[in-house]
Order: sequence, then structure tokens, then C-alpha cells
Amino acid sequence: MKRWMLFAVVVGPMLVGCSADPVAYKTEITVTPVKESGQYIVETRIFDLVNDSLLATPRLTVLEGEEAEISVNDEGKRVIVTALVEKNERGTSVRTSVVLEKDGSALWSGQQTVMVHR
Repeated sequence: MKRWMLFAVVVGPMLVGCSADPVAYKTEITVTPVKESGQYIVETRIFDLVNDSLLATPRLTVLEGEEAEISVNDEGKRVIVTALVEKNERGTSVRTSVVLEKDGSALWSGQQTVMVHR
């Protein structure tokens, strides 16, 4: 009896996982300070690794100490990028959050922090 329970626990999720579409995404963040303005241009590149394609390249202009958000819709998918620029004792950091939705449900999300050196 224990063998069948172990089989169901290990193989069951594998079979369920096989029926879903594979999901693999990668983000690259580029932050460019705008001279003497306290503004930062945050460009996010989102790659679909399964289809080997560039999905979106949302771009935001964010004031230091502020948070900004952009939403991009394309082919039934929605990309939401949020960026927060904070100054601290080590310099300026930009925290980004990326959410990819399909049909109103979260498909993938990721967060990344980038240090900016002026």
C-alpha cells in the first residue's frame, strides 16, 4: 500500500505538470540615470525562453524616491512592470517587479534589484 501512495505522490504531479504548457521567462533590466534631474530610465526586456523570443520591452521614467508602473498588453498576454528608485548609504538601487498575466491569471512573476553607480 505504501508503494502506491508514494507512486501517486511522486508521479501524479509529474503527469499534471506534463499537460500544462511549459513556462520559462527571463528579464534583463537596464537603468540609465538622467543627468542632474533625479530621474532614471528603467528598461525591462522580457524574454520567452520556450519560444526563444523577445516578448516585450517596457520602459519607464522614474523619479528618485518614487515608484512607477507600466502595463503592456499584447496577444492575450499582459506584462506589468513596477520600478522603485531608492537612495541609500551604498548608492541608488532600483527594485523592479515583473508580472506576466494570461487571461487575467498570473502566469509568471519575478523581482530584481539593480544598484546604480553615478
